[in-house]
Amino acid sequence: MQKGISEIRSKTKKPVVGMSFEELTKILAKISYKDWKFRVLKKGDGYLVQAFFNAPCTVNGGESTVQPTRKWYVSRWACESEVVRTVFKLVSAAELHEREENFKYMDAVIFDPHRDVKELAKLNKLDVRKPKTKEGKNEHKEA
Repeated sequence: MQKGISEIRSKTKKPVVGMSFEELTKILAKISYKDWKFRVLKKGDGYLVQAFFNAPCTVNGGESTVQPTRKWYVSRWACESEVVRTVFKLVSAAELHEREENFKYMDAVIFDPHRDVKELAKLNKLDVRKPKTKEGKNEHKEA
């Protein structure tokens, strides 16, 4: 078991504790990415990890503001590697979100991550591909 993480079981029948808030905070202190800040919140029997970073707001005309990420759950039974990989996923998802907000085609944000999922479901019914032939093949030449 990794140093710093409380043991689940021991030969001395030590109480089951798991990772403490302080242990998780120490792991996060070892992580750096750009000028982002990470925080931990207690949630049930585990924790939530969230990051904050400065970036232009796509709603208010590009003024730089503090942007929060979504919160990611970390079990109190997570090992240090799981915590670090979860924070990597947090950063990856936040960067993808930023790309989706800033990518434009014909001056429109076509991958808007704030689009309502019910509206996306309606759009999904609009198939822009050519209809299939009687043989079940698309009308365009297939390889």
